[in-house]
Amino acid sequence: MTDGCWVTGLLFSHYFLCCVPGKHVKKDGHRLPDCWAYGWARGTREVCCNDARISDMEEKAASFRSGSMDAPSPCVGAEWQSLRYLKESAERLFYQGEPFGDETLEQQLIEKSDQTYEACPAALLLALDSRVCRLKINSYVSGQEDSAAEAYFVRQLWNSLTWSETMGWSNVMDPMVRPSLYASAAYVQVVNALLSHPSPTCAHFEISTKDLIADAAGLSLTTSKSTGTNLKAYPDIARIALILGTQGPLVASVSECDAARAMAHLFNARRFLDIRYSLALLHLQKAEEVELRALEQFAEGNRIEMPGIWEVHERLKEGLLEQQRWRSEPTKQTFAFVAQEPGFGPLSLWDPFITPVFSASVNDGVIERLLALLGVKSQTFVEIGTQLGDQCNTRYLRSRFGFHGLMMDDNYENHEINLTTHRVTPDNVVELLQNYSTPLDFDVLSLDTDGNQWLLWMKLSTSGFRPRIVVIEYGEDLPYDQDVAVRFSNIPIHQLCLVNLGRAPALFAASLTAMRNLGRALGYVLVHLAAVDLTFVRSDLLASSNLRFPAQDDPAGLCALARYQAPGRQLGCSKTWPKEPPSKELLTTAKAALAGDYRLENAHWPIEQILHTFCE
Repeated sequence: MTDGCWVTGLLFSHYFLCCVPGKHVKKDGHRLPDCWAYGWARGTREVCCNDARISDMEEKAASFRSGSMDAPSPCVGAEWQSLRYLKESAERLFYQGEPFGDETLEQQLIEKSDQTYEACPAALLLALDSRVCRLKINSYVSGQEDSAAEAYFVRQLWNSLTWSETMGWSNVMDPMVRPSLYASAAYVQVVNALLSHPSPTCAHFEISTKDLIADAAGLSLTTSKSTGTNLKAYPDIARIALILGTQGPLVASVSECDAARAMAHLFNARRFLDIRYSLALLHLQKAEEVELRALEQFAEGNRIEMPGIWEVHERLKEGLLEQQRWRSEPTKQTFAFVAQEPGFGPLSLWDPFITPVFSASVNDGVIERLLALLGVKSQTFVEIGTQLGDQCNTRYLRSRFGFHGLMMDDNYENHEINLTTHRVTPDNVVELLQNYSTPLDFDVLSLDTDGNQWLLWMKLSTSGFRPRIVVIEYGEDLPYDQDVAVRFSNIPIHQLCLVNLGRAPALFAASLTAMRNLGRALGYVLVHLAAVDLTFVRSDLLASSNLRFPAQDDPAGLCALARYQAPGRQLGCSKTWPKEPPSKELLTTAKAALAGDYRLENAHWPIEQILHTFCE
């Protein structure tokens, strides 16, 4: 206790902006602010300084430190205003690229900052960020210095709300929190750049997009055709394109930004055409308006265009026209045209000229060929781990072939494409699919949850779900020829690695051989390996169609074929661990997992041990 009010070790709690007189406490050599004196946590003294509240806080903090998936998140019990604001903020940030919406609700949350922080810290952080953006724009438009000064004060309040490790731990349980905050922070940075240095900012966007288009494979613009990996520049370019689209009028007087604005609208239209159609149409309309203005300026000799910039526009339009053609077809394509291609057959899965459409690597091209070989059951799919839906394994099936299905992600939601928000675990995956009336026999199951997807498949299959094709991520850093799988932990390890270290886990999933063995036990045959994903086909379908694929169920042979298909690209086909082998208590085998031995009892581990074991 400190001053009779504070709990030792909970300086930055899950629920409060925890403050003590600076003369008593230091962190990393710096004195902590006396927040009570400065008014940053006006109600905190009264809330904290009672024994009942301290006891309750200790109990809740302990549950978060234990890492229980069942522990309530800070926002679960929040009043409806905070929850509504959090959900609406995510919607605006992901699809419109701006953080602010209901100014009245925003004001209410900020006026009751202590209560908002206690109930749902993320809602307050987003409200403060929204207020900063609003004030900065108002200051720029109106020239009022008071708005700029108020924005600085709000920023100071934002800075005083520190995301500690413990608080980060608890908030990984809240859907949309982390990506919302990243998007909100990006908005502040881009708006600042547009207001202070519009021409260089627009030029930078043009150059970055030009480089992206030059190396992008397929229509999603997310995968590199030279390396087969995700293009690291894509997330930032997508965010800037959204912000340029919504806040372009801020630089309407800067003719050097016209081409960048037109490009941003086209980029957004391509991204959302089959995800948010009305939004894509709006961007198309704006692109035509801005493009006309840019061409007029160029014709009048008022500016010199960056070399090659209109070629980028044409590339963006070409992909957009292809997507529009698919949408306008009165009946969706069948797979007959695939079967008519020269050399079509089982060997065509390894065609080195397959390029991705909307998936990472060549997954949607492989799925397309398999469906042409096996036939289609019901044009249905389930995909878990889709993010926004712009890069995933089933988007091509939906947009070109008219498939429909269930999509789930722990951050994103979009009812237009039946994308729902759920934190899917081996303990709830069967119930979730049952709740959505998913048929037992459907065409494609895609699993990419960066960790326990092998257990999701096992649980679904042993509960009667029998998809015809399964595309699933495997542990690329595990020795491919060993039957090893990382045990399931109730702790949200993937989210913890991202929140604390900014990267995905280093130790996760199951090896190639373990996945092959699991597939055999579940009645599936492994037929393809691409980068970090494996593709399985139900064995009874192969038997009934008299099909056999090259190197099927042979890990070494599949690795060799994958090298042929994608020469020079990194594959998870090493026989050694990337560093020292992990403790045996962390691992299981396919056979043991099927017998029920797959859990890791590590609820008592401190966060430092978890991060060291799984993330570093």
